[in-house]
Amino acid sequence: MRSDILRVITRQMEIEDFDPDELAGATEGLTGSDLRMVLREAVLGALTEERTQLTQDDLMAAVEDFEERDNLKDMDMIEGDHDALVAGGDLGSHSHDH
Repeated sequence: MRSDILRVITRQMEIEDFDPDELAGATEGLTGSDLRMVLREAVLGALTEERTQLTQDDLMAAVEDFEERDNLKDMDMIEGDHDALVAGGDLGSHSHDH
């Protein structure tokens, strides 16, 4: 199923050695929106190298980068002091006395 989705959202893209099954396996658990972000990252990566054609390696590297950033974001949420935001606690010394 994911392979079919990838075929549809990449149908207008030129991707050298494209293997939607491999990419589907590497993106298990990502949403459709996440997949589009991965593709956007792969395109931007190729453009920074002044290339207009993507490769399977570009896509796989973009998946790794996306997952790394997503993991860092999750770690930040775990380590950050978000209890105050959720519980409506004190968000600092801002006073409402104007």
